[in-house]
Amino acid sequence: LNTLGVAYKQSDDVTLLAKNVYRLIDNKDGGDRTVDRFQVGAAYRDFDSNRFDALTKFEYRLDDNQTTASSAYKREAFIVSAHTNYHPVRRLTLASQYAVKYARQEFNDLTSTGTTQLLAGRAIYDINERWDTSINTGVMWDDQSSGVRYLLGAELGYLVMANLWVSGGYNFTG
Repeated sequence: LNTLGVAYKQSDDVTLLAKNVYRLIDNKDGGDRTVDRFQVGAAYRDFDSNRFDALTKFEYRLDDNQTTASSAYKREAFIVSAHTNYHPVRRLTLASQYAVKYARQEFNDLTSTGTTQLLAGRAIYDINERWDTSINTGVMWDDQSSGVRYLLGAELGYLVMANLWVSGGYNFTG
């Protein structure tokens, strides 16, 4: 198992990041298994006004399992995502997310592919220093079915102590 992670601060506002986790299972009696997770991205934070921050990431996932001939498979996924937070006032955070995932799987001489997309938003309101509430909404769709999934939920959170936040919520749909 090899893990490599790097973060590079290019300026006061931008940080670049990269991470790779690689695992090779050497099966002496049969095929091997390779698992790889690679990420690269950039983060932006507006330190002057603290009103806007963003994160973009690219991730590659590989799971190549050849340990048994009868159930050997290979899965690959390519994921691109963008996340933003905007603070129009101190107590309110408006968050958004867009992600797209392309997946490819080989199993028993069959190959399947698909693309899934997600668009979501969240509004978080700080009631006071210890309590906050939020509402979440979103939509997810793919190219393999005609179905679209919708998300709508609410959440209430409480700061128990420094660095310990407890939240509970309910999804009305999704």
